[in-house]
Amino acid sequence: MFDFSDIATKYDDFYSTDLGKDIDIVEKRLVRSMIEPLPRNLSLEIGCGTGHWTEFFSSLGFPLIAIDISEKMVQVAQAKDISQAMFFVKDAENMDFRDNYFTNVFAITALEFMDNLDRAISQIYRVLKTGGYFFVGALNANSPYIKSKMERTDSSIAHSHPFTPETLRSLLSVFGRPEIKAGLVIEEGKIQDRDKEIDEQVALSQGAFLVGVVQKTK
Repeated sequence: MFDFSDIATKYDDFYSTDLGKDIDIVEKRLVRSMIEPLPRNLSLEIGCGTGHWTEFFSSLGFPLIAIDISEKMVQVAQAKDISQAMFFVKDAENMDFRDNYFTNVFAITALEFMDNLDRAISQIYRVLKTGGYFFVGALNANSPYIKSKMERTDSSIAHSHPFTPETLRSLLSVFGRPEIKAGLVIEEGKIQDRDKEIDEQVALSQGAFLVGVVQKTK
């Protein structure tokens, strides 16, 4: 597995580039549309990294416990002093939180890097309250952009296991009936849905960013 500790201090640099800024806009717009209705109660963020998404969730009013397996990543996140957020170095596959503890669980491009995904999902299911929500943002295996990134051995994405809309739906169906969307169609370095909507099926088949939300009803 890719060791994110090696890039902890440089991880956020991408969001300062023109492409990074545009990707961030599209991804956050898509995430916001999916999580806006969720209750603003205690939430868990899996694989928080440098706190980039923690900061976003906090800005929307979610109190958070954010965890990552990389101590260096967590150190960078803690230095940001994000409101309503507490950070811990923990393995999502072996969490020590109480059963039915969190109202929401967020995981943004984290599940693709799990050594034992089934174990992680079992742990998430355990700590999520019945009636609570599980939200996932993931790399889309259908995306030509993601496919090209995976061909580069120096890319962190090359060490991941992206989802398709079908495999993400299957994963989330353990919790209940999921809603799946996608976006971030990138062609020749330009984001086609940066300033306009695109066809849903085109997004699912070509978008680099796949999102899903499900309420735990089972």
